[in-house]
Amino acid sequence: MNETRCFIFSAGLFLLCFVQSEIASGQTQTKSSKLVIHHPDQTGALMARWKWALAEAEKQKFDRGFWIGHSIEREMSEEHHMIMGEVSIHDEQIIIRGVLLNELLAAKEPDQLRPTRVVIETDKKKQTVKKQIAILFQFTNTPSPRLKRVGLSDINMPVSFHNKPLLWLGSAEVGNSLELIRNLYGDNKDFNFDCPLANLVELHGLLDK
Repeated sequence: MNETRCFIFSAGLFLLCFVQSEIASGQTQTKSSKLVIHHPDQTGALMARWKWALAEAEKQKFDRGFWIGHSIEREMSEEHHMIMGEVSIHDEQIIIRGVLLNELLAAKEPDQLRPTRVVIETDKKKQTVKKQIAILFQFTNTPSPRLKRVGLSDINMPVSFHNKPLLWLGSAEVGNSLELIRNLYGDNKDFNFDCPLANLVELHGLLDK
């Protein structure tokens, strides 16, 4: 069974954020989003960019739903990976399939990108590096936008958005990103998110310790 997973991988330990099964008729859906919309000014306040994304989604009327994403920079061990592609595990290897997120964001015609795969070796030596981590919010859009899932991905890892559009806000300061996430989880406190707030707080401040 093929599954799309979002989890943090570290030295053999899997911290599951969510498992998303949207594979129909036995065929995997690893094609890139049909549309990536970039915020026209990615230097402004994150909350203002967020409000722009919701307004843009309402204007575009994405009936099948959509994603909103931004990234933060963190120093962390090289062995930590945030993964949102389709994952399979074989012996000592983690194999992730999907479209590379950094290529998706840079492409002039994202529809033309082809799925690829990345192999993670589990015996990599521990080393601290700077990483760009994408935080990705999936919304349903019927009858109105509702936050459904929160996912994490290394910016250079494959992702699977199942052909739903992505509104990309650019990079954000860690503090502003955490404030946004806490507000979202507070506003949706009755919803049982697959990715707990504690895991996201850890990403923003403790994972590199």
